[in-house]
Amino acid sequence: MEKVFRIIGRINSALFLLLLLGISGFIGFEVISESRHHRAPDSGDVTAVEMSEGKSREVKLYFGSPESVVQSEEVMLPLLASSGSEDMIGSKSNNGEMRNVLFIKSDGGAAWLFPGNANRLFDVDQVAEGASLTPNNGYDYDDDKRESGATRLLMISFALGEEVGASWDDTPMRVALAKPDGSGVTEVLMGVNSILARRLSASGVLTVIYQSGTGVHRAEYAVDGFRELSNRALAEIPKTL
Repeated sequence: MEKVFRIIGRINSALFLLLLLGISGFIGFEVISESRHHRAPDSGDVTAVEMSEGKSREVKLYFGSPESVVQSEEVMLPLLASSGSEDMIGSKSNNGEMRNVLFIKSDGGAAWLFPGNANRLFDVDQVAEGASLTPNNGYDYDDDKRESGATRLLMISFALGEEVGASWDDTPMRVALAKPDGSGVTEVLMGVNSILARRLSASGVLTVIYQSGTGVHRAEYAVDGFRELSNRALAEIPKTL
């Protein structure tokens, strides 16, 4: 019987040792993993001088998280800017405002979405067939009409640098369309307050419901060439309740 207890004691000791080794290995893996995926403070930041309302200020430029173009080998790298103040507007991804997007091409090359970096980009939206946006909670997707398949085009919401106001409400928004690789940027709308919904049909027609001032409008564009097919007013938001 004593021999049995000795065997059990040895088994328990061996299990305890394995448990300690497993814990130490897990901790080591976590430390290595954290060190590989965390960006060192200010690493890769580039300080640039920007003119704003006749005054110069320094901003830090750096890349945000990459985004793959769906069913493509293209990768989008957002260029972000930060001045350390709260007066910047636009997309706040990775604690900065988006100024441009660098497309890493499948052939190994790269190209910028815009030729300069003064614009403020609010969103670069990948549009696939069947996609639909709903006004509920901002730009949440309608689960019943979620897009599927490859990205057919990009819808870019942005403001020109010289049009940027003190806040979002003071800054008119423009909308442009582009090919999935960022080429062929074509401005289609200006003076937009918000994109309320959009859908791409199987026939290659993009329908956009948007608000401009107190008006709600419906516009249609051909995917090939981004030609405007129609643009008409739907309704007016009431000024009295």
